Amino acid sequence: MNASVHILISQTCFKRPKAYIKVNNLLAPLLLFSWLCNVTLFAKAQWENRVPIRKGSRLFAPPVDPSLRGNLVKIDPDEQNLRASWRLVYIDAPYSISPTRGTFDDTWQWNLYRDVKAIHDLRVPITTMNSISDTESGSLYRVDDITLPPIAIFGQRSSKSVDTDITFTHHGANDALFQTLFGYPFDVWTSSVVFVLTDRITAERANLSNSFVVRIHSILTEYDKLRWDVSLNTTNTCEDPDPNAGCELHVDFLIRRSGPVKFAAMMAVIGNWTITFVIIYQTYRAVMRLPDHLSETNLILVCISALSIVSFLRSIIPGAPDHGVIIDLIGVIPNIMLISLCTIAIAVSGLTGTQAAKKQSNGYA
Repeated sequence: MNASVHILISQTCFKRPKAYIKVNNLLAPLLLFSWLCNVTLFAKAQWENRVPIRKGSRLFAPPVDPSLRGNLVKIDPDEQNLRASWRLVYIDAPYSISPTRGTFDDTWQWNLYRDVKAIHDLRVPITTMNSISDTESGSLYRVDDITLPPIAIFGQRSSKSVDTDITFTHHGANDALFQTLFGYPFDVWTSSVVFVLTDRITAERANLSNSFVVRIHSILTEYDKLRWDVSLNTTNTCEDPDPNAGCELHVDFLIRRSGPVKFAAMMAVIGNWTITFVIIYQTYRAVMRLPDHLSETNLILVCISALSIVSFLRSIIPGAPDHGVIIDLIGVIPNIMLISLCTIAIAVSGLTGTQAAKKQSNGYA
């Protein structure tokens, strides 16, 4: 099937096979070189970023350096949802990450809260807090809602993790090119989440619920880099000199399609328009009865094959959303309409030519 389609399209491209061979010999290496360059740049970027993204505080690290390691399990543009799985880790050096501090039962236990505000804990004097806790000044804060349960308790088991669903929105509300799904493959999303970590053991010892906030040293993330490009920006309010700034870790995500996905989408659009222009050119030759034009029967077969190829190229684009996005408006819908019109023109031309030939033969008879 593919071989027959290739032969039909190649016969319709140029009047002389030699011209087709020359253009094919030029385009094929060019497309191959472009793809190899794209893959090489992607592999180079992955090698440079082989260490997970690390963002967070470097000025005020607690004695045990608690950090969060997130795995972006699923990015769902249809549901506008980012699902991440978080674990507590400790960072001893840039390339040394451990799930515990060397013991099976960790000596530290932490409560993790999401989307809360850390405020000063005025339930007991500061001097009493300092005598109870050996942690830094961050433990002078508590969660604003003292009855709120944590989303996870870390430190009891090294394999403990918690999943979070984070809603994201499109970046640039007034720019259609970057709108979610509609701007595929150039759509951009933004999302944010706030984390607060407290010292569970010290809070229980002092009988102060949701108190003794500690700094989260950093955030490390892992995700599917073949399809997505995720930028991470963090703001640690624990470092803010303003005492009313609180002590939270604000995490902002900026999500884009990866380079290979954009390249594949653009190649599909270019391929669709190339097929369309070839069909239009050969339709013009057939309708105008130019010398050496293909028969209407062969052209109709080529048009039907081209319609299926255009739809096939649209379906194999990585992460392609439902129909109706901007890539359909510039590289699928107009192509299908033009090829369909060419098919109708070829059919009408063939029928008209057949009737004219019959009248001419009858006249001679």
